[in-house]
Amino acid sequence: METHIKLKVKGSLYTTWQTITIQQSLIQIAGSFSFTASNRYAGEFVKWKIKMGDLCTVEIGGTTVLTGYIEEILDDYANGKHTITFRGRDKTADLVDCCFDFFTGGSEFKNLSVLQTITKLCASVKVDVTVDPTIEVALKEGTTKSKAIEVGEYIFDVIARYGRQYGFLPYTKGDGALFLGVPSKVFANDSLVQGVNLKANGVHWSIKERYSTYYVEGHRGQAGANYWDKDLSYAAEGVAIDYDLVNLGRVRPLVILENDDASNDTCQTRADWELNLRKGAGQRITSVVKGWVQSNGDVWKLNTRVNINDDKIQINAPGLITGVKFTLDARGEQTTLMLVPPDTFVLKRDKPAATKETKGTYFDTVANPGGS
Repeated sequence: METHIKLKVKGSLYTTWQTITIQQSLIQIAGSFSFTASNRYAGEFVKWKIKMGDLCTVEIGGTTVLTGYIEEILDDYANGKHTITFRGRDKTADLVDCCFDFFTGGSEFKNLSVLQTITKLCASVKVDVTVDPTIEVALKEGTTKSKAIEVGEYIFDVIARYGRQYGFLPYTKGDGALFLGVPSKVFANDSLVQGVNLKANGVHWSIKERYSTYYVEGHRGQAGANYWDKDLSYAAEGVAIDYDLVNLGRVRPLVILENDDASNDTCQTRADWELNLRKGAGQRITSVVKGWVQSNGDVWKLNTRVNINDDKIQINAPGLITGVKFTLDARGEQTTLMLVPPDTFVLKRDKPAATKETKGTYFDTVANPGGS
């Protein structure tokens, strides 16, 4: 059927599909797609003019949501039906799959800024880097050691490590470049409203991966340093306390050892980051709406806030979109949104949970579902 989604390959547009899945995430970094159509060229595959490795874009309502490559082609038949499926991922997938090439790319990272290091790593697999102006200065001032990356270490693992240290989100906006951003305060045009545009909604509460105290320990470059010797000048540390767990009487410490680039500031940032990320991940919402665009024609986008008004799950507050899944199947066109509290990726110190006299924000009012 003709759809609002277009797969563009080498100047040709393909718009007629039986099933479609497009996924994007702030966590996975590389978006993915799968398009399936009735194979009208059965036995003559070359007529599709699509080959593995082809550069392509995916558009919804005129907005490019993914720029990447065709990575898989499935040509199947069964029960009298012949179908063909094209699958691929965003260009940033090479950051997830690949290691830095020390043999041709050079091994020296010493005295480069964090931004220069990330740019060099990404350039090695032909991925551009853009950065939010609010964190650009910090990434230019932060410096890296000569061993910023180990042989055999995946590129994105290094970038994610700096993301935890400096509190930024590495993801793609659909243009194939890596964007280093911060949690957005921009709201979507539409709200998610029970009985209006919500087809399904659900909240997942969990404390399984949360800890009462986060200790981040590091050193300032001395080989074999004793992480626990606080009297030594090279010791670096950060501590964050999850008061929700403390108030439940749980004693669950977590110790994280940082790398050679650690300082007191980066250790504290990592501690706060771990606490907020795990707290937010334990308060996830999955919302399903009809169609792929909002009432004003805008595509649902990652890193956007959206108001949720749903008395059935007792959530009437904003959430941050961390995942988007566009699908076409027997149920028609629909979008699945994954949301967390807006402050999940915000670097802030946790404070004692709200009392009856002082209300908290977002999920704090129901931080202990079923409790008193």
